[in-house]
Amino acid sequence: MASCRFCGKKAGLFKHEHEECALDHSEAMRNFPLSIETALTSGKTIAEAGSGLDEIAEKGRLTSTEKWQLFTEVWNRVVRVIAMESPLSPDQYSALEHFYNESKMSADAVQSTAGGRAAILSFLLWTVYHDQIDPYRGPVNFNTKDDEVAVFGMANIYLLEERAQRVSNSVYGGLSLPIGHGIYYHMGRGQSQSVSVQVLKEIDYGDILITTKRLYFGGTSKSFAIEHKKALRFEPFSDGVGISATGKPKILRCAAFDDCGWFLYNLLTALAARESKPREVKNVLPIRVKAQSEGGA
Repeated sequence: MASCRFCGKKAGLFKHEHEECALDHSEAMRNFPLSIETALTSGKTIAEAGSGLDEIAEKGRLTSTEKWQLFTEVWNRVVRVIAMESPLSPDQYSALEHFYNESKMSADAVQSTAGGRAAILSFLLWTVYHDQIDPYRGPVNFNTKDDEVAVFGMANIYLLEERAQRVSNSVYGGLSLPIGHGIYYHMGRGQSQSVSVQVLKEIDYGDILITTKRLYFGGTSKSFAIEHKKALRFEPFSDGVGISATGKPKILRCAAFDDCGWFLYNLLTALAARESKPREVKNVLPIRVKAQSEGGA
């Protein structure tokens, strides 16, 4: 006679769980993340929600692995939404730090999650909007000028530009007879026509550094710097940002993670506004997300 996989007691012939135990576990799997989400969105700490969480987990006999998976799933989903709604203030960011510290989640583990990454970037935006920039000291380095401060750096960036590409189309002057299943036989002479189309091409791969004055790109074959005040337009994509300045428009696409566009767009827009209207830098710009950029080889 098999034992119940939840309570460990005998479950009956050919059974591995009691119906009541399975129901309790199912309810716990549903209610545990809901309680975490409520705590996060209402500003409570894990300690304040602790007794309720413990009761749910105990009744449903949730394993440590299940609790951890449920916590990280809620953390990623909820914190990402909070972080992208508006820049996180120091108090808001500190509250999130306290929340994950109570959960025993390490700082490295937090930064590797989509929610933790969004929170860090959202707080960085707040520092730019409020003239409280903490200079970037990461591994990405460029020869910057004395009049600027490094704000943010990122490796593994694709550089895309529009390129003209010729494609050939065959044009037939005779009849087209259906053979079946969408296949046609062309009677008459065919003529090939070449036309030019604009396509996005990945033309380089490298690092970017964004300072208070400029955006730097350094790749395997190309490098450039664009002054924020000379940028004509920024366009947000889910995985990057488009920049129109002198020369051809460029798209910078993140290879490391595919949800960086909202941050890069808002950071560059804020720094450009800071350059053109220094006294209005504290105005918070809306965070936007658009369609994913497309690239072709």
